[in-house]
Amino acid sequence: MRDKGIEKIKMHFAAFGRAEFEKWLKEGLKGSYLPSNNHDVRPFDPVYPEMVYHNVARDYDSIPDFLGLIYDRFFSDSGKKMFREAIGDLLDSQINQTELTTKACNDLIYLIPTVSAEESLDSLVSFVGEVKSRKVDLYATIAVLRYFKSSEKVYEATERLANSSNFDEGYLFEIIGILVKKRPSDTRDIIRKFEPRVKKLWGSLPDDVTERKAFSEAKSECLRRVSRVADAALYTGTWLTEDYKS
Repeated sequence: MRDKGIEKIKMHFAAFGRAEFEKWLKEGLKGSYLPSNNHDVRPFDPVYPEMVYHNVARDYDSIPDFLGLIYDRFFSDSGKKMFREAIGDLLDSQINQTELTTKACNDLIYLIPTVSAEESLDSLVSFVGEVKSRKVDLYATIAVLRYFKSSEKVYEATERLANSSNFDEGYLFEIIGILVKKRPSDTRDIIRKFEPRVKKLWGSLPDDVTERKAFSEAKSECLRRVSRVADAALYTGTWLTEDYKS
């Protein structure tokens, strides 16, 4: 009986195209954040959580984990690709809309590494970098970019995030670390490119020991990350290895 239920769900998703996956994901996320007394809504129909409990596992802690189980268990290979693309489509749709709550949008961000949806990185950066109607999770986005292996797509997405209107300059050292890891041979050019922004950030800090200590610690951590992947000749003698002064 259990196997028949699994096959039925697989057949349900086999009929989905990219647009159907986007709609299913959006409606499921919307339903997940309705008031708890709304018992008529079952998010992510027809895969109710109790069915996944019985047929897959009980050990998920979040909506991205839950969706990752569904992805692994019930989607075909072609369905998985369309689902990964649909994550980006849904993020794109929310740049100028507020159909989804901030928590639901954060679930989408964390879903990207859960299913390795590199196809959706451009949309992730567009959403986080451009959206004005809600607070975005820059730290989570940077963590997602760091998760993926080196590729031109990841490098370009990281650059775009750093140049977006919503970017917080406090994350510059994180960005430098990711770019160098993705393209170690360009380390000196990357460091030189970001020097004016780092200098401006340093100059904007209040005369406060805590703020300046945090800056120095972030810079030191960036140097540690760079030194793990790049030849020392590419960063020695730059601002990254010197005591920074305004």
